[in-house]
Amino acid sequence: MTWHQFCRKLVEHPLDQTTTTKQVEAGIDKGLPTLRVTLGQQSKSHDHSDAFEASAHWDQSDVCRALALEGKSLLIDDFENAPQDLVKKVSDMCKLMTQSYASEKAKLIVIGSDDVYRRLYSAKPSLGDRLIQLSLGTLSDKNRSWKFLTDGLEALGISTPINDQFVPESERLDICRQCVESMYRAADGLPKSLNGFGRKIAFAATGRRRINLKDFARMSKQIIDEDLDRYGMDCPVILEAVGDSKTAQGVLLYLYKEGIGQIHHWNKISADLGKEFPLREIEQALSKLVKVGFLIQTGVTGEILFVRRPEVAHTLGTVLHSPEAFQLPSVLEGLVKPYRQLSFSFV
Repeated sequence: MTWHQFCRKLVEHPLDQTTTTKQVEAGIDKGLPTLRVTLGQQSKSHDHSDAFEASAHWDQSDVCRALALEGKSLLIDDFENAPQDLVKKVSDMCKLMTQSYASEKAKLIVIGSDDVYRRLYSAKPSLGDRLIQLSLGTLSDKNRSWKFLTDGLEALGISTPINDQFVPESERLDICRQCVESMYRAADGLPKSLNGFGRKIAFAATGRRRINLKDFARMSKQIIDEDLDRYGMDCPVILEAVGDSKTAQGVLLYLYKEGIGQIHHWNKISADLGKEFPLREIEQALSKLVKVGFLIQTGVTGEILFVRRPEVAHTLGTVLHSPEAFQLPSVLEGLVKPYRQLSFSFV
């Protein structure tokens, strides 16, 4: 997407008095670059030919000036797909919005995965502390995931073992614990995976409006098997990067212990593991995991780390936790053997 196309999209959905935020999504649709603008209300059909012509001459100052005058915020989503030229233009806007066109209401919000923060900062290092980075991981523990799931089911009027009148009070706690384990093995703290798990569970309750331990166990196994088929062959390259190094294995297990879907910090990992392993080997292990695409490294100095594909990381963790429970591809089965002797707790 070019800067001109970006500006044309802003023209197609002019700033509206009833709207406080303009959203622009730079993404990929059916393999082609696309940009979606959401205004909260659909704009009426107008002839934008004059404005389109004018937008061809817009620069970053023109867009920032309009946002400041209107007191509106611009939200750009899926920014990881933005070409470098657009990244440079937006980084210019970031500086202008904090200098020439600073406003309490007009903000520039950029959302994306991968290292979008570092791309913006690298495009204009003079941004300094003008950028505020907010990194969000997955739900932090099993209890939060369980609440996320059961809140949705209860909203649909579906009973779970925790509030099912047919479950004896004396057995309820243990049954719920097993349900939580099944859910977490299948979905971890990934909201998208939890939604998928909840959908399957809800369909299983059709006609009876309640779900039991067997439903949880059956759906959990089904989802894990599907994920293993889908992502299993992405796991060997990760374990090959770790290799036989005790330090690298220790780093990988540390990430899972802390929460594989959480936001990790390079310095904290080094500090926590520095008494057990040489710092140089810890850094080498992290660098390898970044190089093979298991981890994303971002932040001004590259201090922030998170997994690139949480679903792949979750599948790998499930396999390492209990490899004997699956029929693994031969290439993967050999790579997980060293972890059978290690203390690995995933759920």
